[in-house]
Amino acid sequence: MKQLQGDESVQSFIFRVLMLNGESDFAGVLNRMGEWRAFPYVASVYSHLFRHYDPENLLSVLQRSAIANPVAGMFSNPLSHFELVPTVFRNGVENYSQQTQNNFLKVNFCADCIAVDLKNFGFGYFRAEWLNQKYCHHHEKALFNLTGKSQSVAVSNIQQALRGDIPTKCKQYDCYGEQTSLGTDVVDNDVKFAPCVQKRLLHWLRKNCLELDGEANDKKRITSILKRKTGMYAQVDDVQLENVCNITKASHPNLFKAFVNEQSEEIDTVFKLDSHLFKSKLRVLKERNCSTCMLHREGYQCSESKSIDLAIKNTTYKPIQENPCDYYLTKKRPYWNDYPLHETNDINDDVWALFKNSI
Repeated sequence: MKQLQGDESVQSFIFRVLMLNGESDFAGVLNRMGEWRAFPYVASVYSHLFRHYDPENLLSVLQRSAIANPVAGMFSNPLSHFELVPTVFRNGVENYSQQTQNNFLKVNFCADCIAVDLKNFGFGYFRAEWLNQKYCHHHEKALFNLTGKSQSVAVSNIQQALRGDIPTKCKQYDCYGEQTSLGTDVVDNDVKFAPCVQKRLLHWLRKNCLELDGEANDKKRITSILKRKTGMYAQVDDVQLENVCNITKASHPNLFKAFVNEQSEEIDTVFKLDSHLFKSKLRVLKERNCSTCMLHREGYQCSESKSIDLAIKNTTYKPIQENPCDYYLTKKRPYWNDYPLHETNDINDDVWALFKNSI
């Protein structure tokens, strides 16, 4: 009964696991009005109940429920969606999305689907497609909506529905025919570009893009992005740079591809959860040196940057908000001297030498 189903919503999965383990706190999946949380979470005291599930399956159930899809954009973090697996199932984080506040979903279900589940599996569950639907395409019937006005009533109604019963105050939608899904499809994870490649691309485009043959409108759009009216180069954000790249790829696909392949290579960047490795593709410069990369000081984030990790991996320190590299540059000393653990300022000389040399 605790098995994760291939079309189940994450809200249903978390609810069933908590219920089957005798827990009664469903605040992570239901709000006070008895609606599903669009961005549910597992309280840290219950996280042990989900540790034996395959992390890839946990990622899949999040993505089916329109959570943890890869972030769009050539220059976005290729690992950010993987990080939501421990955020939802391990860390007890409630407001992990900017859209979390006041973002809730109706608890909808198809009584016929659950009846089939009970016959085939011995238990029922809520489909991910019901999160944004009012109609069951399998049985060609309107879904039921659990209209409980409180969390406790909703819990009781959901448990009845999972047993194959229709709660007394349950209402069926008045709709027929096609209903459109509102975002439970998984977004393709395209190859991202690391900050080192991003800066090289911007330099190349500024130098060559305006000299290339092409449509006048394209040149005008590129000029408006890359240059100010004074003729000086303009500050370009990720979205603007991606727009220029897309225009260039459309007008000169072979030239753009040749430059990217000449300057960069594709690698696997990794996010580790326990012994499991989530992998995603990332383009990095061929002559990169991730051990001394300082692009984070310019506001860039890169999953392959190792400069801070190398300096402090053998050192115990008290985490603070300030970046350790910035702390050294302003204080002229490593911050673990000011924030020591175990009442010692001792630091491995080799580590400190490496840290100073990487600044």
